[in-house]
Amino acid sequence: MKNKLTYIACILLTVLLCLFVFAGCRKELTVDDGDNIVIAEKGFRSPFKIVIDENPSSALLSEVQLFRDAVYEKTGCNLEIVDSYEKQESLKHKLYFCAESYYECSSKLKNLADNEFCIYTGERAGVTFAAVAFGHNASRSATDCFIDQCAEGKLLLNKNKEIKGTAKIMDSIITTNVSLRDPCILVENGIYYMYGTGWKVYKNDTGDLSNDWTGGKVCVTVPEDASTNHWAPEVYKLEDPAGYFMFTTYFSDKTNHRGCAVFRSDDPEGPFELYSDGHITPTNWDAIDGHLYIDKHGDPWIVFIHEWTCTDDNVGRMSVARLSSDLKKTITTPKDVFMGTDAPWATGKITDGPWIYTLESGKLIMLWSNFDDAGYACGMAISESGNIKGPWKQLPSPLYSKFLGGKHDGGHGMIFRALDGRLYLSIHSPNTATEKDKTLAIFVPVREIGDRLVADIRYELND
Repeated sequence: MKNKLTYIACILLTVLLCLFVFAGCRKELTVDDGDNIVIAEKGFRSPFKIVIDENPSSALLSEVQLFRDAVYEKTGCNLEIVDSYEKQESLKHKLYFCAESYYECSSKLKNLADNEFCIYTGERAGVTFAAVAFGHNASRSATDCFIDQCAEGKLLLNKNKEIKGTAKIMDSIITTNVSLRDPCILVENGIYYMYGTGWKVYKNDTGDLSNDWTGGKVCVTVPEDASTNHWAPEVYKLEDPAGYFMFTTYFSDKTNHRGCAVFRSDDPEGPFELYSDGHITPTNWDAIDGHLYIDKHGDPWIVFIHEWTCTDDNVGRMSVARLSSDLKKTITTPKDVFMGTDAPWATGKITDGPWIYTLESGKLIMLWSNFDDAGYACGMAISESGNIKGPWKQLPSPLYSKFLGGKHDGGHGMIFRALDGRLYLSIHSPNTATEKDKTLAIFVPVREIGDRLVADIRYELND
C-alpha cells in the first residue's frame, strides 16, 4: 500500500512539473505578417535577439537595457541580448542595436547627426533583421520611435522600410528666464514657487512653466553667523510639524564649516526663520545640500553631501541620518552610503544635489550629480533594500547629460509634478555661465521605464 501511494505521488508530481514547464513555455511567434515583420507579441517567445557590439560602453549597455525594458512593458516579451560574434552567427532573426561592428548599423551611423536616428528592416544572407542606429543625443528618441510601432500587443515594422527621425531635444526642454543655481520647485495652490542658491524665491502664477517667472527676492532672515554659501534651498509643505520647511546650506562663522540647517515659514514666499539650532549636520564636517525624505513609516531623514573637502581621500560621500520628529536635529549617527567615484559614468570625485524619488513600483531611486565626459551631469542610484540606508546601486548612465541635452550640461536635479500631471526634472544649465549663455533654471520632462526615470524627449520623423 505504501509503495502504491509513493508511486501515485510520483506520477502526480511529474504531471504538475510538466504542467509548470509547459505553462512557462510560450510558442514562438510567426515573424512574417504580410507587409510587416513581427519582433514581439504578447504570449509568444520572440526568435529575435538583440545584437550589440562586443565590449560595449556602460552608457550603451544602459541604453540597450532601457530599450529592452521598454519592449517588455509594451509586449511582455523579454528579448535576449547577444554581444558575442559566435553566438549571433547562427541567428536567423536579429535586432541590431547601434552596433558599429555590423554593417546593418555602421552603414547608417556614418550619415547620422548627433540628434538623428534611423530604424530599418531588411534581409541579408538569409537573415531577417531590424536595425536601430542613432547619434549621441538621439538614443531615447530612437527607442521611443521603435516602441511607437506597437499595435494591439504586437511590435511590428514594415518589411524593407526605413524610418528616419530627429530628436527634438530643445523643443522638449523648458528653459526659463531665471538665472538661478540649484532650482527647486514647490507647487502650491496652483502656483509654482522656485527656490535657489542665494536664498531667492521666484513665482509663476500663470499655470504655464514656460511663462515668465517674477520675483527673485531673498526669502530668508539670515542668521548672524551665516556669512556665505547660502546654497540649495529645498522647501516642503508639512502637516506635522505644520508649516513650510526649508532645508538649506550655509557657511557658519562659529564652526568654520558649511552645514545644513532647517528654516520655517508660514508662507511659501517667506520670510523663513532659523528653526533648528544652527547646523543639524556634524559641525566638524563640510556638509551641503540637505534633502528631506520621509519613509513609509512616516519617519523623517536627511540626505546630504559629506563634502570631498573634509574627507581623507578628497572623495565626496552621500550620507543619511534619521531626524527627530520635529526636524530640529539628527537622532542617528550619519551614515555614508556611497562615494562620488562609485558610478561608472562619473569622472569627478564629488557628490552633489541628492533627491529621493519613489517609483510606482515602490522602489527608491536617488538623483545626484557629478561630472561625466561631457560635463556636469545628473545620475541615479537605486536602493537594493528599498530603504534609505541602501545599499545603493549606481545606474550605468546619467538621467541628464550634455550627451542627451545637446547644447548644455546641467545638474543638481529634483523631480516635481506639474499642474498638468507631467513629471519634470529641474536643473541648472549650463554649470559654468558664459557671456553668451547664462546659467538658467531648466525643466526636462521625464517618465518611468523599468526601474528608472528617463528623459521624455519628443522626436520628429523626417520626410
